[in-house]
Amino acid sequence: MSATGRAGYEYNYEFSVDDEIVLRYNYTLVPGKKTFLFEIRTIFILKKTDGVDEIMGSERCFAEISVNDEQEAQLLFGFNWLASYRLKEYWMTEEDIARFDQDAIDFTKKIEADPGRAHRRTVPIGIDLKVCTVQQEGEEVGPALERVIRAEKLIPLYVYPLQMGLENGPPPLIPLGDMFRVFLWELERTRVEDLNQGLAMMQDCGVCLRAPIVGDQISVLPSCGHALHSHCIVRSLLEKRECPLCHSLVTFDPMAAYANFDPADYEMSKTLA
Repeated sequence: MSATGRAGYEYNYEFSVDDEIVLRYNYTLVPGKKTFLFEIRTIFILKKTDGVDEIMGSERCFAEISVNDEQEAQLLFGFNWLASYRLKEYWMTEEDIARFDQDAIDFTKKIEADPGRAHRRTVPIGIDLKVCTVQQEGEEVGPALERVIRAEKLIPLYVYPLQMGLENGPPPLIPLGDMFRVFLWELERTRVEDLNQGLAMMQDCGVCLRAPIVGDQISVLPSCGHALHSHCIVRSLLEKRECPLCHSLVTFDPMAAYANFDPADYEMSKTLA
């Protein structure tokens, strides 16, 4: 299956039953419910015009969802809640994300209906996803490499309250309390759709020293107003809770951090993941 909703990027994915997932993770069996185990295995690829693809890295994340029988709507909601944040980081369109989610649930329900698995309380689903940055005709390899989507240019998976990350960087140096985690998670990120838009926000990032390009995400620190690449500022704050430009302490209002975050969803996430 594939999705090509945005010029210069492609997404190819396939689903499989992987019983090894049951052995690789700790999860909770809820009485009276069936537990769906999802492992999303992402490979980041640069597809070059010379036909030689280059693998740029990989990451994995895992989530579990426990629902009653015949609760497809709840299963779809739970999977979307767990997966959509990361798929948006991959710059998938809303339409592509919705299709991806529905394809995953359709496959899951098909496997669940298999008489040979009817007695099992777990449904382990492996999702192999290729996130491809496609070099365009007339585009040099250098600029294509600059805009490649890869784990190093994304918010670390371990920042998310779900703590789904497995291979996306080392553990953070600062222990992540719930409020700080939500602050980092909810820190507004602006996707650069136009170069002039990016340059208007920042001339270059104070962490990596790179100028913005189309596809970058930029965040503005609320305490001092400095703008940096979103993934750069998050990783910097994990080491030291200060602005890397002016060195002022980064403070945040806990109530503001939760302003766009539904506590009910967070309670659900601790059950689902």
